[in-house]
Amino acid sequence: MIPSGYNNHQLSLILAVETLKQTDWINRNQAEWVIEQAKKYEDFLSEKQDNIIGTQERYDVVLETQGSNVIDTIRTISVLSGKSNTNIKDLLKYLPCTVRTDMSFEEAIMIKNQLASVGAVSRIEKCNK
Repeated sequence: MIPSGYNNHQLSLILAVETLKQTDWINRNQAEWVIEQAKKYEDFLSEKQDNIIGTQERYDVVLETQGSNVIDTIRTISVLSGKSNTNIKDLLKYLPCTVRTDMSFEEAIMIKNQLASVGAVSRIEKCNK
């Protein structure tokens, strides 16, 4: 009879423990303790995963200097942010300025590297949301 309320990993562990019990390597109390610990561990992992997904930090990329080639900087920011070239020219008058906001750390690194490739200097900050 297959017990209910267990996932595949726990069922595999139960099968292994039952096999060990039959060979007298562990007794029933030890087997029940192992099964109980496995269930607690699975609950812990699922709770931990929920916490990780729910609290991912978000980041902003802030442009500090535009670099020597202003046109390339404007084009790059336009592609990254979707803003028009005119809006970006106005934005560059007030450095430092936020190029893009509320993204993952990996996205922020990618944007910072793209800006650096055209000579612009930027930094990554945690999002204030």
